[in-house]
Amino acid sequence: MKKVKSGSVPIHYTMTGNGDKTLLFVHGSFIDQSWWSEQVNYFKEHYTVVTMDLGGHGQSGVNRNIWTVQKFGQDVRAVIKQLELKNVILVGHSLGADAVLEAAVSY
Repeated sequence: MKKVKSGSVPIHYTMTGNGDKTLLFVHGSFIDQSWWSEQVNYFKEHYTVVTMDLGGHGQSGVNRNIWTVQKFGQDVRAVIKQLELKNVILVGHSLGADAVLEAAVSY
């Protein structure tokens, strides 16, 4: 299981493919990164594809006292920075869309 840290919260992620551009998919509320499995299969031939579980979701940690969109944005930024992702295209669904917007604005 691959993880990075966002503060004290372990963030689970999966990386597939080996393209020059990276697609980072972020799920919505109460689901996990498996929601993107069809998109991963479709894009992995031409892109590096990263999916992640936001804090409190899927296999990521729950040891956080404050649950805000800003904290979820920090989860996204932690994945980008710690994996040293380049040429990143952020894709979010529902809460994930808010998280990627927060990450983009604050990055």
